[in-house]
Amino acid sequence: MKSTLDAHARLGSAFDGKTVHPSFVQALDAGRCERLLVRSDALSLAMCYVKQAAAHHIPFTFVQSPEFIGDVTVVLVSNCAIDQTHDPVIN
Repeated sequence: MKSTLDAHARLGSAFDGKTVHPSFVQALDAGRCERLLVRSDALSLAMCYVKQAAAHHIPFTFVQSPEFIGDVTVVLVSNCAIDQTHDPVIN
């Protein structure tokens, strides 16, 4: 797994736990996702992302660590490098 794609799933007003960010779905539809990592202390907020990943047959792993800081809730792991200047999912 060469790179990760932050699914833009952030705690707070930008992430309500009910809707999935369009770029997340676009990345799943592109077929280059290997796994979804879900911060276990925010599972209730991330459940809509887990369900979307499961619908696309993407395995998911719950992760936890006292070293986690910040507000990233989910991370989509890609099986290929991403060229940010030409990637429609990023831009």
